[in-house]
Amino acid sequence: MKTFFQTLLAIVVSLFFLETIFWIPRTVPAGSKFTESVVLKNHLSPGKTQDEIRIFTYGESTMHGANYAPVSSPARWLETYLRDFLPHKKIRTVNFARMGHGSFFTVETFEQTLAYHPDVAIFYLGHNDYLPGERMDQVDRATHPKVYYLEKLLFQSRFVSFFYRVVLRRNIRKREARWEDRMVGEKIEVIPGALKMGAATPRNEKFYWENLRFFRENILKILKLGRDHRIPVLFLKPVSNLKDFLPLESAHQKPLSDLGRRLWQDFFTLGEAARKAKHLGEAAAYYHKAYAIDSTYAELPYRMGQIYLQQGKFAEAKRFFTEAKDQDAIVCRATREILTILNELQKTQGLVMLDTEKVLEPEALGQILGEPIIEDNVHFSIKGHSLIGKLMAEGLASQGWIAPANDWDFSRERSYEVIYQELGINPDLISHSFVQVASYLGDRYEDRLRVARRAVELSPKNQEALRALAWSYWISGRKENAFKVYDQIKILNPHLAVEILENVPDLKKAYEIQSGMSS
Repeated sequence: MKTFFQTLLAIVVSLFFLETIFWIPRTVPAGSKFTESVVLKNHLSPGKTQDEIRIFTYGESTMHGANYAPVSSPARWLETYLRDFLPHKKIRTVNFARMGHGSFFTVETFEQTLAYHPDVAIFYLGHNDYLPGERMDQVDRATHPKVYYLEKLLFQSRFVSFFYRVVLRRNIRKREARWEDRMVGEKIEVIPGALKMGAATPRNEKFYWENLRFFRENILKILKLGRDHRIPVLFLKPVSNLKDFLPLESAHQKPLSDLGRRLWQDFFTLGEAARKAKHLGEAAAYYHKAYAIDSTYAELPYRMGQIYLQQGKFAEAKRFFTEAKDQDAIVCRATREILTILNELQKTQGLVMLDTEKVLEPEALGQILGEPIIEDNVHFSIKGHSLIGKLMAEGLASQGWIAPANDWDFSRERSYEVIYQELGINPDLISHSFVQVASYLGDRYEDRLRVARRAVELSPKNQEALRALAWSYWISGRKENAFKVYDQIKILNPHLAVEILENVPDLKKAYEIQSGMSS
């Protein structure tokens, strides 16, 4: 027994000695694999010079830059505008936003990066908290609590953190591409699934409201961390595509009798037929009759919004499009309840929030958000990145957090076109981005065809864009259109055409039959 206690004491003393050694060089607690990869790529260290200003951005794919990252994102445009407006300041902007993650992940990331001394933290949140893995019942703390809390405890050790970081960084360097967030895979000829984004969670379910409280708790934690560490915190109002994004799933969220459901369905079906025949007034009349029975079926207010948009009645269109977004049973766009939480915390907790709608809506038809400023459900175009980047810079100036008012020189602002060139943005990048969005949209064929056509319009001889358009035609059943585009690919790159056909036997067979008939 004596030997056991002597051995235990020796181990404890040795660990204490090692821990002391690693405290001396200011080794900080390790973060997640994602956090460490961003720290490594940006060569961040806990120490910084007295004149260095660090601005960290956090949140979802919208802040990350999604299909345009890392070339363009709101954070990159912010960094560029700050160089214009504060030329004599040494400012670093580091983007810790991640695709497909919500407020719990963001709280964790913010906490892990406090050791790198951000002077300001900027957040874009609100769209992802109902996605798989981000709901309150699916985050690591809920699904693997023992592992979660053990890791948090172990990473408080500087000794453990040092060796974890050494191994992790070696792995990151070996497999750098693995650590890049991507919107979709690189392969184009893939049979798409539905753009589901998780289970349906309509607002008539108890969990919808429980998860809202979880979102609110996480925002409060961010505010508390900012106050405790004297870091100013800035939020952006989350905005969505209203006019060009059909709700993912519709459900009757109001109890209906059998008769009521039948009447609703009859009116909706008649409205659909009239809309497709372009009899807008007749369609609106039938839709309104269905709406009077049940307005919670998300596709109904969306179709009503389309009718009013075509009639140039923008205020009515916006109201119905907003209702459709809020009633979507699969939550992938910030609902009115999420926005209400942010507005309430703005009034009661001092949350500082910038109004993104104010700068984006003038770019949209009828000031209804959608294309060309938001290209899918939530992701901005490059013009959107620039507007949000400038809004953040102006917000920092108005708060006086990183420089007094007299230091800001807005007369130095360069044009959008000049910055666009400086960042390395070009038609091929945008075309590639549209190809990514087309794949992301899955089996929403009309949407993906619209985006794929834009890619080809931008770069008519871009083989990737032509390939995406041809495949979108093929999987949507428009074979003749697909064959015409494959003919173009065959002229530009015969080897690529052969490769595509060999990998898709059904397409090859149909294409060869069509070619034989043509000849």
